[in-house]
Amino acid sequence: MSRTTLVNDAIGAFERSALSEPVWTKSSYSEAAGNACVEVAACDGEAVAIRDSVQPARSIRASRAALDALITGLRTGALDNPRG
Repeated sequence: MSRTTLVNDAIGAFERSALSEPVWTKSSYSEAAGNACVEVAACDGEAVAIRDSVQPARSIRASRAALDALITGLRTGALDNPRG
């Protein structure tokens, strides 16, 4: 998969979302003080919601496939310089 496809798949599938009472799960890599937490919640169907615990009112929604592509891109370094 090309870098451009990976970026487009990961970013293009994200939607702003107004979630009603999701059950949020904090990352196991979060700081003990709770100041740098990424939280994820399952949504209807194949979607997940992602937010920063510092700004819990703001979240994004993505398909599980898009989130997987984003995580893969971050782990492999494919997103280090997507325009270059």
